Amino acid sequence: VVISLLWIFSFMTGGSASVIRSAFMFTLVGFGRLTGKKGYPLNSLAAAAFVLLAYQPNWILDTGFQLSFAAVASIMIYFDKIRNMLYFKNQLAIKCWDMVSVTLSAQILTTPVVLFYFNQFPLLFLFTNMVAVPLSGWILLGEILLCLCSAYTSIANVLGNTLEKAIQLLNAYVIQMDRVSFSAIRDIYVSPMQVAA
Repeated sequence: VVISLLWIFSFMTGGSASVIRSAFMFTLVGFGRLTGKKGYPLNSLAAAAFVLLAYQPNWILDTGFQLSFAAVASIMIYFDKIRNMLYFKNQLAIKCWDMVSVTLSAQILTTPVVLFYFNQFPLLFLFTNMVAVPLSGWILLGEILLCLCSAYTSIANVLGNTLEKAIQLLNAYVIQMDRVSFSAIRDIYVSPMQVAA
């Protein structure tokens, strides 16, 4: 049921490469759990890339596709290593450090792609993500709930208005962080060979 709903939601949102990647990977992991087999996450990621590129080879040139796969691969490879660098007993500190670890690990393999396409490195990515990641996660869950509640107009209206305010807040925060004078190092140019290295 969850896998079916995930695919329905993926196509409702436009079926971009990064969304389809997420749905396909979750499907692989879900079927693995249903059959009692635990797969290696990087294999699932590679399988998702292979299937998606077999279906739509042009996605290899899509920036979102590249960033999505780079971020997920980076998290899979580096998250545990970064997370294990510090130990906390406090539950709030653990949650915060987990978020920092995810952000730092994702940045490792996405940085070359960001430098190549956007010619800048975001210095405030950690502070931006500490708000943007959890808020966007709640927005996504709210959108799924909105789809499920769409038949109930009064609930859908309240939820829709709440989500609209949350999205406006998220956008305003990201724009405000971008306006900080030292938010990024700009005019960095890297070649495709440098990105590959």
